[in-house]
Amino acid sequence: MAFATLLDASVGCLNTTFTRWNAGTLKTNLTAFNATCSALFADDNPNDRTVGNWLIPLQSLTTQLSSVFNESDYVTFTAINAILYRLFSQASARTPLQISVTQANAVLAAANANLD
Repeated sequence: MAFATLLDASVGCLNTTFTRWNAGTLKTNLTAFNATCSALFADDNPNDRTVGNWLIPLQSLTTQLSSVFNESDYVTFTAINAILYRLFSQASARTPLQISVTQANAVLAAANANLD
C-alpha cells in the first residue's frame, strides 16, 4: 500500500524497508531512491539542505549494505531507517517553509516507487 503522506512514509518505512531487506532488494531500491531524490535538491540552495543533506549519509550507508539479506547489516539497516525517518519528517515539516511542494511530492513519489 502506497504512503499517502510523507509522515506516513516516515512512520511506515521501517516495515517496508525490512521487507525489501529480507528479499535482498533493499540496496537496489535505496540506490534508486537516492538517485531520484538527489536530482531534486541542489547544494547551492540553502532551502534544499534540510532534506538534501540527509541523502549523503543515506548513500554512504547504502553502499555498505550487502546485496543480499545479511544479518550482519543490522546496524547499517537501523541507521538507514533513522535517516529515512528524518528525511521524510523534514520534507513534510519544511514543505511550506523551505522546500517546494513539488519537491516534497517528488520525494513521496520516489518513496512509493522504491520503498513501498
